Parts: sequence; structure tokens; C-alpha cells
Amino acid sequence: MVIAAHRPKQAVPLRSRWTAPNSITTLQDAYVQKTIDVLNDLPNVLWIVSQEAPEHSLWWNDHLISLIRAYEKGETPINTR
Repeated sequence: MVIAAHRPKQAVPLRSRWTAPNSITTLQDAYVQKTIDVLNDLPNVLWIVSQEAPEHSLWWNDHLISLIRAYEKGETPINTR
């Protein structure tokens, strides 16, 4: 009996997940913008990008901060691609 071996797909190394835009960055940006549209008029809402984030997520944190600031000002978001 021969059993076909399944080779698992190589996972993206953890360090490379948050260092540059990837396939889900656009979806995340759209989600953040929709969240701002729905909640931005409420006085008790604060935007916290991350809490206890790993060091290698600096790009992602900076990206979201830039996106939120630009979107709230009505500007074209920077660093989105």
C-alpha cells in the first residue's frame, strides 16, 4: 500500500509578515476605513493600533497610524502600497 505524502505549504516566516505590504494589506486598510466611517463621530472611541506588538511589526504599526491620520483628515492615505 502506498500512501501519498502531503507536503505542507511553507509558512511565511513570522518576521516577514509585517515588514511590507502583502496580499491582505488592502483588505485590512478597507476594514480600518470602514470602522472609522462608522465610529469616528463617537466621542468615546480611541484608535489603538496595537498593544504589546512584536518588534518586527513596526512597519505595520507605522502604516496603520499613517492611514488613520490621513483618512481622518480626508487626505489620500500614504504608505498604502
